[in-house]
Amino acid sequence: MLVLSLFPGLGLLDRAFEFEYAITASRGTVAGLKYDRGHSRPKSTIAKYKAAAKRPWAQLCELQGLPLDFLDNAPFTVEGKRRALGNGVPIPMGREIARAIKRALEIA
Repeated sequence: MLVLSLFPGLGLLDRAFEFEYAITASRGTVAGLKYDRGHSRPKSTIAKYKAAAKRPWAQLCELQGLPLDFLDNAPFTVEGKRRALGNGVPIPMGREIARAIKRALEIA
């Protein structure tokens, strides 16, 4: 269990929650470069993240705070939809940040 308070007194994430990796646009992989001695050019490599690699579509939508049919009419492939969700900010987090900014502006 993790208790996080980014802005004490403003109420942004002042409650306890269990941390879990959501999704990544790259399906949980990160491209990198590997340098070997004696070679002038680096070799590309892929490092895998354990937690967020492949999840069912329903779980991806749930983790982002979206309904299951959110991207049904979008002209994306399944991979494109996964990337769109991975690049997005979860709706509940966006709303909390907006509320905190609003409260901070009202105080000032």
